[in-house]
Amino acid sequence: MEEKCESKNVEAIYKDLNRNIKIKCNGAKEERINQQCQEIEHAKIKDICGKKIKCSSPGCIKSKDGTMFMEKKEILNRWSEYVEDLYEDDRCKKPIIEKNIEGPTILKEEVEAAIKKMKNGKATGSDNIPVEII
Repeated sequence: MEEKCESKNVEAIYKDLNRNIKIKCNGAKEERINQQCQEIEHAKIKDICGKKIKCSSPGCIKSKDGTMFMEKKEILNRWSEYVEDLYEDDRCKKPIIEKNIEGPTILKEEVEAAIKKMKNGKATGSDNIPVEII
């Protein structure tokens, strides 16, 4: 009878261990399959999209939509298009400003008062007229 009980205990332990091992193996298998699927998807996406064109020479430029221009005429057209977009002026027309260019008249008394305030013995201005003469 004791042998039967011991064998039942061993059998239950074995079944538990076996079940745990199968669960871990199935989980690892599922994980590996998912990883392989991701690698395959990545490879297929690269095949479908194709390789990107890289231009190492200075004689090529990308258009607005991403295609590469290699011919000189296309490159010049693209540069002119780029500069026009860069310096495009969206502002409205400049307003017309009327100025009074003449300004108020200068009185003779104001000129005399300004000359009297000036110091003698100083260097001449742009007109090369010294203050002492006036």
